[in-house]
Amino acid sequence: MQARGIGQVSGGGVVSVNEALARGLRHRIVSDIAAAERASAQLMRVAARTCSTPATRKGARRFFKEQTRIYSRLLLAQPEDLIAGRLGVWLCWHACEDGADARYERDEIGVVLHVIDLLSGAGRTLALPLRLRAHLFERTFQRLGTTEPSEVLVELGHAALWGVALGIVLSCVKTMPEGKTLTAQLPFLLPTPSGAVLGDTLTEWPYVCVNTYVGGRRPLTPAKERLRLAMQAEMEHLSLQALERMVSGYFVGLLGTQGSGGRIDALFRRSIEACFTLMRQVSSVLQQHSHSLLAKAAREDAIQRNELMWRWANLQHRVQCEEVVA
Repeated sequence: MQARGIGQVSGGGVVSVNEALARGLRHRIVSDIAAAERASAQLMRVAARTCSTPATRKGARRFFKEQTRIYSRLLLAQPEDLIAGRLGVWLCWHACEDGADARYERDEIGVVLHVIDLLSGAGRTLALPLRLRAHLFERTFQRLGTTEPSEVLVELGHAALWGVALGIVLSCVKTMPEGKTLTAQLPFLLPTPSGAVLGDTLTEWPYVCVNTYVGGRRPLTPAKERLRLAMQAEMEHLSLQALERMVSGYFVGLLGTQGSGGRIDALFRRSIEACFTLMRQVSSVLQQHSHSLLAKAAREDAIQRNELMWRWANLQHRVQCEEVVA
């Protein structure tokens, strides 16, 4: 049988994406993100040289809209408004292009948060606790049957923010005495519009690693489909904007921004409570469907299956501790 060529359209207008093409498309995403990051940084440097910081709230709002336009190619979610009337916060894709960070492999993708106090000009960029492996993006191109990077980023955006929220919880749990006993990785599944992503929690930063994508044009196994639907039903109330506010509020609170009074503290508390609520929902569903995330050999081993269920139940109990949320 003659193999279908790279990028050849199959029946129904769906593009057939083989491994070589998927690898090239993933490189394109990384290079596009890196180029947009460089352009955004250059525009910020030019703005710093030629413009003073806004003197009024109205001016800060104009600056916020302009900077949102600059970051538009990188955004996971559109920010709704300034925080505390002066803080611009943007959640953006980040390309680990040069491999300088030992925690990532070359060409992997992460998520960063940019915070700028638009009335003082002070800004910070934080790397968030999520690692997106190269294989994830290649498999998403193949399973969706698309060559459009924007479609892949939209498909993965919601699950990426869920992953960051889980990373927030795990970073808090690790600071507790009980958290020192979490020495094993735990598998998880998070739903996407057309399928799901599979990953593992990590024992060290960045705490959450998303490994691959399943679904799209290839149906999920019945067990994974049941898990996906259960997870989707449990978290359907969390819109992209709600997740953006949750994650942004937590990290802005961590920075302890001055001049915002108690509003940032209240936002931080609400955000961390929302993250822990999400973790309880995720762990509860995963506990009920834990067998579907095991390899075949492990599924057939009752001891391993019971051990996994115990670990998720134990983690669920820990995140319910009032001391963590306080």
